[in-house]
Amino acid sequence: MLIKRWESRKGKYWVELHQTEYDGQPSYHYKTDNGGGNMGNTTLDKALEHCYRQCNYSPSSMQEVNITSRLQEAYTMGSNGIS
Repeated sequence: MLIKRWESRKGKYWVELHQTEYDGQPSYHYKTDNGGGNMGNTTLDKALEHCYRQCNYSPSSMQEVNITSRLQEAYTMGSNGIS
């Protein structure tokens, strides 16, 4: 499940935080425009902190994206382009 997404103004650079469940506990992983990784069973706060650091590595500043409005926009346009 996608929890948060950050992206640069033109969308070239991005970071996503995802949550899954492993052995009944929340597990987190992230995806970026050039990779990603598994953070395992950690807290949401630590997962967010890790993603904020990933945003700071980007050559362009990033802002949080409103996921709900993006999904509604994609649904309205008949697109499934959001990962």
